Amino acid sequence: MREGDLTLNIDVHGRDETAQLLNAMKQMLERLRGTVSEVKAGGNAIASAAAQVSSSAQSLSQGTSEQAANAEETTSSLEQMNASITQNAENSRQTEQMALQGPSKPRRAANPCRRR
Repeated sequence: MREGDLTLNIDVHGRDETAQLLNAMKQMLERLRGTVSEVKAGGNAIASAAAQVSSSAQSLSQGTSEQAANAEETTSSLEQMNASITQNAENSRQTEQMALQGPSKPRRAANPCRRR
């Protein structure tokens, strides 16, 4: 027991003071084994919980990265849509101007033909 071997079995024979002392040491050894087992189980539980926390953190990190990529993609799409809307608005203004100027230009072109 002095070297840390808790597998030692203490056999007690008799009822004298030495036997009582050995019996007390036997009970102490059994309690120490129980304490060491509980500490070992607690350590294993902590290691398992730490592994779960690590796994959750990795999953969260991956999810956050994916969300950031999706947000970046959405921003890019919105910028493209904005550019398309701006271009469509400009095209509409040009078409309106052409429509407003359109009837007068053919008349001018037709008028020189009539004069001749």
